Amino acid sequence: MRKLFSILAFTAMLAPAAALAGAAGGDAQQSPMDRMAEQLGLTEQQQSEIEAIIEEQQQKQMALRQETQEQIDEVLTDDQRAKLEEIQQQRQEQMRRRMEEMQKQRGESGGAEPR
Repeated sequence: MRKLFSILAFTAMLAPAAALAGAAGGDAQQSPMDRMAEQLGLTEQQQSEIEAIIEEQQQKQMALRQETQEQIDEVLTDDQRAKLEEIQQQRQEQMRRRMEEMQKQRGESGGAEPR
């Protein structure tokens, strides 16, 4: 089980740079790339190169997640796989609820409307 959590923690560390750019705050209507470009004074060429890097890393991350899940599935029994699937679905539902709550709070605090 510790190996599973280590693998999941590792894949979480591979979050795209665009998410980091968005963490700096700014206009909620502005994309993370637009914020990064504005904050760093990026040229169009730099923006294009960074977007390509981010896209490539996102594809690699998705492939790694899929490969990791397949390897984990090979180790687990049928019952354990079913239980893991249930746990993952519960976590996705919790995340969805948290995101909805955050959007509601932004709306109530006078922030930008959710997209």
